[in-house]
Amino acid sequence: MALAITPLRDKYNKNLDQPSLYKPRAKVRDCIVAVKKDFAIADTIRNEVYEEFDYRDLTQVIRDYQARYNENRPSKDSNPDDAWKSDVVRPLTRNKIRSIVAHVTQSLLYPQIIAQHEDNTEDRDMAEVMKDVVEYVLENDNYSEKFIDLATDMLVLPAAIVYQGYSEIRRKVKDIVSDGKYKIREVVDAIYSGFKLLLVPVEDFYIGNINEPNVQKQPFLIWKRTIDISEAELKYGDLPEWKYVQPGVSIYFSDDEQTFFDKQDEQLEGRLVDEITYFNRTGLKNGDYDSKGDVELVLVGGVLIHNDPERPIQRKDGEDKLFPFAAGGFERIHSRFFYFKSMVANLQGLQDEVDVMHRMVIDGTFLQVMPPLANYGDEAIDNSVMIPASITSFTNPQSRLEPINAGNNLSAGLTVLAKLESEATES
Repeated sequence: MALAITPLRDKYNKNLDQPSLYKPRAKVRDCIVAVKKDFAIADTIRNEVYEEFDYRDLTQVIRDYQARYNENRPSKDSNPDDAWKSDVVRPLTRNKIRSIVAHVTQSLLYPQIIAQHEDNTEDRDMAEVMKDVVEYVLENDNYSEKFIDLATDMLVLPAAIVYQGYSEIRRKVKDIVSDGKYKIREVVDAIYSGFKLLLVPVEDFYIGNINEPNVQKQPFLIWKRTIDISEAELKYGDLPEWKYVQPGVSIYFSDDEQTFFDKQDEQLEGRLVDEITYFNRTGLKNGDYDSKGDVELVLVGGVLIHNDPERPIQRKDGEDKLFPFAAGGFERIHSRFFYFKSMVANLQGLQDEVDVMHRMVIDGTFLQVMPPLANYGDEAIDNSVMIPASITSFTNPQSRLEPINAGNNLSAGLTVLAKLESEATES
């Protein structure tokens, strides 16, 4: 008998071929449409080919830099005659990066706190108190490992993005009582709550202007994440709009029909949901929609989850209202480009030359240790004659095997290799 398995999304009793049950009021609808328009602009920026990236887009650059850092080997030559050749990657780039990270992270770098009285005189006591608070918060957020990851990202990727925020997420736990039963109580989840310093994957971070290097001057920022439905429910399950969120499904607005539709997304695998957080310091203005000021909006599966098109930026910076992000990198390309040139990019030319020379030295050594042989005479001689202590009889006294000289000047290759690695150190 076959076992019928009900997909997770079916428990929400949604028909994917019909208009969505999500029908927000007009202002919320216009807000969602405006956010999606800005997201389309940011997505175009992300997929554009740039001279600064050697005429590649951001995704291609990230994939290439990560492959180089991870020492991924190139595809093997399909020609069987060349299958014996070395394809190793000399760990030049990776070792340089790991060495720099080790030096940089020998001592943790904490923010310096400077406090002032109302008369602008220095308040050292308050600065010391705040320094202790900052260190306590960071140490409880696994700061040491995140600091290492941040240093690595700055050396490997075209940008390193940091998010600093605060959240309080509640969940239910079961306390076992003496008779074996349990009682349920609500607690603050320690994993998702508190001050959080998060490293944002650069591929999940969308900007509004590629020509603005200052992250705080961006017209808007978007952080897109794909999370499990259970995590999404933990964060947003107590909100009224949660009932419209479906795992594996995105809700989109049709301009022609002027209504929302449910669309199944195969990439969400029936268990994931997109979480899009939109930040705008000056207010979202697009088409007929115009917010009154700064906004921080969260769309989960296409649903404006807080149902407030004027929800302000949650970070409290007094009158500044800064974005809760910081961005940095290894080396600025120029003053009119948001992304950076990573150390991987700086070393990629030398890395390619080192790999070529290193493989030539390995192949040359292989040819010296086991040289190819030339067969003289009319007898067929195969590899069996090379077995130690074997006896081979020849009927023709002129038959013989002689090595073909190859790979004789390995010292020249080693000299060039050492020179290239010296240049890499200088870089």
